[in-house]
Amino acid sequence: MATFTIFRFLKGDFPIAILDMVLTIFFFGFAACSYLSYKLDLVRRGLATSFIVGTIILTWISPETGSDWVYVIILAVYIILSSYKYALVMSTLLMVSAATVLLILNLKHDVDLITFLMRALSINAFAFLYASNYERSHRKLNSLSFTDALTGIGNRRAFIEKVTCVVSQYEGLSQHAFLFYLDVDNFKQINDRLGHAEGDRVLCRISSCLKTSVRMTDSLFRLGGDEFVILIGDASDDQAKLFAEKICQNVRQLTLCSGDLVSISIGCSQLIEDDTLDSWLNRSDEALYIAKRQGKNKAVLHGGISRQ
Repeated sequence: MATFTIFRFLKGDFPIAILDMVLTIFFFGFAACSYLSYKLDLVRRGLATSFIVGTIILTWISPETGSDWVYVIILAVYIILSSYKYALVMSTLLMVSAATVLLILNLKHDVDLITFLMRALSINAFAFLYASNYERSHRKLNSLSFTDALTGIGNRRAFIEKVTCVVSQYEGLSQHAFLFYLDVDNFKQINDRLGHAEGDRVLCRISSCLKTSVRMTDSLFRLGGDEFVILIGDASDDQAKLFAEKICQNVRQLTLCSGDLVSISIGCSQLIEDDTLDSWLNRSDEALYIAKRQGKNKAVLHGGISRQ
């Protein structure tokens, strides 16, 4: 755009050169704001708006040049803005405004208004379809990157992001938050004796059981192997203990292909001040170790034991 400004000044086309210079200043100004403030959405919208306003003014000053730039700016709007729906609104506004300017100037002999509208509509439609498909694909890929492939619940990456967020908001939590760290009792023997296919089937069935056991406000993750984590919010110590016991009982209803019952052990700990993700998880892991040492198939709350 700076190159266009210099070219216009050398050509003696001062009104358009000044407009290009203003838009160049806006562009670099918004780029600086983006770098310094990290408010990307606000910057993107401001940049798109300045381009649209500048193009409409350019269309008024020089209809032929402005109408050609409309096509470019329509595409630019979809690239700049993060929301394809908002981009559709902005690009349609540009298209209608430019067409209105051309109609007011009555330049149908210099700029064919019908041809202009058909081209602008086609570019807008293709840009919208591309942007919407891209956003859906991006959303699907993003969802897959946070989902465990075997069980369909949150994976380790989702766990780290969610729990880190909860830890950082400790001061704003109105009630206690608990971390349940659990794994399957004797899972190695299940794999060795019945095969990995049966082990995977058990993990999927346990995952389904956990999903039906937790509340809508709770979060469930698989860290890997036979290790699961449940993030519990809005609960007291007694409620957390009873909830963990209930989960153990629900899983105990599951059976292996051999007819043997499945069981899990759970270690629970409450979020405390100055906790990090690692310190919180380590306390739950310590409680889980106690549960295993005490005979398995039980839930242990850090600081107290709940027997089955």
